[in-house]
Amino acid sequence: MERLHQVRMTLSALPKIGPVLIRELENSLGDDFQRIFEMSEAALRSHLSVERRRAVVNWQRYFDIERELQLMEHWDTCYRIPGDAGFPEALIPLPDCPAGLYVSAADSKLERCVAIIGTRHPSQYGRKVARDFAGHLASSGFTIVSGLARGIDTEAHWAALQAGGRTAAVLGCGLDQLYPPENRDLMEEIRGSAGVWTEFYFGRKADRQTFPQRNRIVSGVSLAVIVIESGEKGGSMITARFALDQGKMVFAVPGRIDQPNAAGCHQLIQDGAQVASSVEEIVRVLSMEIPELNLATQTTRMVAESPAQMYRQLSAEEMAVLGALNEGDCLFADQLCDQLGLSIARVSTALMLLEIKGLVSKRIEGAFERT
Repeated sequence: MERLHQVRMTLSALPKIGPVLIRELENSLGDDFQRIFEMSEAALRSHLSVERRRAVVNWQRYFDIERELQLMEHWDTCYRIPGDAGFPEALIPLPDCPAGLYVSAADSKLERCVAIIGTRHPSQYGRKVARDFAGHLASSGFTIVSGLARGIDTEAHWAALQAGGRTAAVLGCGLDQLYPPENRDLMEEIRGSAGVWTEFYFGRKADRQTFPQRNRIVSGVSLAVIVIESGEKGGSMITARFALDQGKMVFAVPGRIDQPNAAGCHQLIQDGAQVASSVEEIVRVLSMEIPELNLATQTTRMVAESPAQMYRQLSAEEMAVLGALNEGDCLFADQLCDQLGLSIARVSTALMLLEIKGLVSKRIEGAFERT
């Protein structure tokens, strides 16, 4: 690893030193920036406060660079800084652009990203919308970005993977401090997709400070942010505010007026966010931003496919599920498992893909039927 990367990595781990200050130090110190840890406290007086000078001079009390490099090797992680191949270009113009990012897969890139975020305690409606939107957008060539949190984030990540698309997670902690811990398997799947990204060193736990820092990256790398169920306060609203400040498109899914989880989305719509009336409309709007993808034409072609064409593209498991739902039968996922002799994971994946394609629908009580 180059010295500049190590300097930025170490400074980022020191107390009360953030990306804005690191950029200022690099500009003011010039060629001396890479020797900052060799400078005396007196030499740093005109650049840093007393507390920050002492942190820099005594940096080894706070950060073990050799241990960090060993952990990076163990976790198959690289550290990218602005200007490196693979560092998200969309972040570079931001005034608080990260000094560097850890990424768990060395060949990962964040391109054509759409963020899908929302409450950690979604309704069944919110879960379905998250799955439908993420699966459709991933199938249309977008990378789904979220924060690997419980609820909407988890639904969006899984749906993108199950649709055969790409998804990336941005953490508010070090790679070895995953929160929530039950998403460990999901994290491993994402490592093989568009990667797991974080601004934070190994051992850094999540807290009230790290989540907003994470959220500005989620919005910063994305063409648009879609909020699916959110209260008036919380991380999703912070991410949406970042997106609006960054000039990104924000879509909000409306909900019931008596549902607290819909209050944040309704507030965003009042503040100028676009109503997320359908995923097809979102794809159409995004296609105008990146016309080279020709997404509007692609979506029209998908909608216009004849049933015979669509059936020829179904997997064996999707066909088996459709067959079981013949004659107007309404069956629950576990009933389909028993009837077909398939695992719940395989049946759930087939049902989700069939829902995205408009071939089955889920009833209020949770049973599935053909459309």
